[in-house]
Amino acid sequence: PADLTAVLGLAGGGMQDAARAMQARLPFARSLVVNDAVTAARGALGADDGILVAVGTGSVLAVQRGGQLRQIGGRGFLMGDEGSGAVLGRTLLARAMRAGDGLVPDTPLLSALRDEFGGIEGIIAFGTGAAPARFAELAPRLVASDDPAARAILDQAVAQIGDAVRVLQDGDRLPVVCTGGLGPFYAAALAADWPVVPARGTGVDGALDMARAWAP
Repeated sequence: PADLTAVLGLAGGGMQDAARAMQARLPFARSLVVNDAVTAARGALGADDGILVAVGTGSVLAVQRGGQLRQIGGRGFLMGDEGSGAVLGRTLLARAMRAGDGLVPDTPLLSALRDEFGGIEGIIAFGTGAAPARFAELAPRLVASDDPAARAILDQAVAQIGDAVRVLQDGDRLPVVCTGGLGPFYAAALAADWPVVPARGTGVDGALDMARAWAP
């Protein structure tokens, strides 16, 4: 591998100190560590202008314009990842507790969740130790439900993602690619306002494309 060029797209790869430390440990002639949104955008869009909306357990958006990539969002479960599966699940459980306190209208879904988790105390116990992926396991129940609480939470998430796309469009109508586990849901929701197109490839395709372009 000493004569190879490698590009790695990793979560947290945008943190420069960590990326440089990782690059120094890789046994390649040339190596580059970038945020996984960079390789995902390159795979999804190729070299063309467009916007990536990548939403699964976490979320991140990026715009590619004139060969330059700008990323927004992400930043993890505690500080960002709006519209992500983990944040949707957390929001759902928080609403179930608020409904149990009488602060918001109760619904069949919220009541069922309190029963399932053993009441408000059970939800608190779950949230104290659960990883983001555990919260994200609740997201499909939201997407598949016509419960009023589910619709309210999803409407808010779509509005947040839609606002981010609008910022990245900056007056244009660039094609939008939605990827990740919740990609199909957001693709359908955004199609009324923006030209939504399928992804050309995956993050692996993007990393390979970048490595080929960068190789001597």
